[in-house]
Amino acid sequence: MTTAEPGEGRAAVTSGGKVASGLLSAVTSNLLFMALFAAGAVVRVLVLSAYKPALLLQRDTYIYLAYAFADKPSGFRPILYSLLLRPLLAAGDLAIVPVVQHLAGLAISLMLFLALRRAGVGPNLAALGVAPVLLDGYQLIIEQYLLTETLFQLLVAAGITLLVWSRRPPVGAVAVAGILLSLAGLTRFVGVVLIVPALIYVLWRRMGLARFGVLLVAFALPLGSYALWFKTTSGSAGVTNKNGFFLFGRVVDFSDCAGIDIPPPERPLCRVEPPEPGDPTGVFALDLPGRIERSPRANALLQSFSRRMILERPGDYAATIAADLRRYFESRPPLSQEPNVVRWRFPRTLADADPKRLILKNNGGAPPRYGLDTSFTIDRPLAEWLRSYQEIVYSYGPLLGALLLLGAAGAVVGLPAASGTGAGPRRNLRAECVLFVLAGVALLLGPVMAAVYHFRYVIASLPLIGPAGAAGAAALWGRLGGTKKQAWGRLGGTTRQAWGRLRSRRRTPPK
Repeated sequence: MTTAEPGEGRAAVTSGGKVASGLLSAVTSNLLFMALFAAGAVVRVLVLSAYKPALLLQRDTYIYLAYAFADKPSGFRPILYSLLLRPLLAAGDLAIVPVVQHLAGLAISLMLFLALRRAGVGPNLAALGVAPVLLDGYQLIIEQYLLTETLFQLLVAAGITLLVWSRRPPVGAVAVAGILLSLAGLTRFVGVVLIVPALIYVLWRRMGLARFGVLLVAFALPLGSYALWFKTTSGSAGVTNKNGFFLFGRVVDFSDCAGIDIPPPERPLCRVEPPEPGDPTGVFALDLPGRIERSPRANALLQSFSRRMILERPGDYAATIAADLRRYFESRPPLSQEPNVVRWRFPRTLADADPKRLILKNNGGAPPRYGLDTSFTIDRPLAEWLRSYQEIVYSYGPLLGALLLLGAAGAVVGLPAASGTGAGPRRNLRAECVLFVLAGVALLLGPVMAAVYHFRYVIASLPLIGPAGAAGAAALWGRLGGTKKQAWGRLGGTTRQAWGRLRSRRRTPPK
């Protein structure tokens, strides 16, 4: 048995203390980040005070509450969020949940700020990169709801922070990052796509095949465990048995089947009438024949039909995806009546909250079986102020597009930025740009490829899009700054040489 020398322990403690001191200094020395962080904390306190005990005005909130008391996974939604709700709900007070989620929102901004600083992004750019998470009005309201977005963002931010913290992170850190990204996929199924940009980042950074393999295996373990649990309870392989329903909701708008050879079992799925402008789309708007919806083969049948339509009409499929992807980046004026946006505004009264979607009566009281006191109240003056705030402070669609383009430009032509906090030598930020841009785009593209567009999906990507823009700006500044420095250096060298030759001529006597 070997023992560590006393000096080694003291050195480790000293090193840890220096790192902690450096991180604290990175936060407290930047007035912009401190101001944004303080403003984000204050607005969150106002949200907590305006809506008590939590916002429960969307159908999904009650579904997640029901899953919290379930003893088996659902094929429609992953239930990790609901399982983590269970210990919080044991206290019998729903108000604990939004408090934890608002604290998580602040933690996300802090982690990503420090990650950007470690990578070499300047303090002000890093602060601006996390501003959407701190201040965006739609981010604030989603944290007040009993919904999966905040936990999903926290897991993603923590996983990516571990990956970018150093040039060659420890194998253990890579493993934890893989587990966190996998758990994000078990919070929202779209999260499984994040393993692709993560693996690309590991390869780009040349971290080695060992870390590549560790990341992949660590990512697979939670998913595999969940799939085994799902198999034993439902008899279906995988982590869901509803992916065919979602994909059918994506293709149904161009599924008239004209000129396509359709097997007899799938023919009832063909759409006879073309969709009218403004018709609801997606899995939640489907009107399937009852015999198909109740069939144990329904998911496989819908999957087969949907894939057939995609292969037969790839142009229609691509056009549908492109049209919905563009909607994420459109300008949304505060008075926009697009239903997907209206639903996520701060309600001033219950009538503002799209009451047709409310399941419960009696002012939003929860079902008795939950054993929770959820008598819902709205502080009208605070709610009015928050609505006005949200009409001004939110991530405009064109801004989100510009941030992604900035990150993409940094990935293509960027150069190393200045050395970050405790990051050692200068680091080329192109890899970080690739990671944040690909991860942000994946979270936007995944739903519109496999399900449907919804404005809510853009909220989950805010912690990635802001840092993508900040990293891109820093990388481009590295290019511009380096070019200017080299030009001034060449000019200075030429001037010194000319001056030296002139002085030499003055001192040399004529022959």
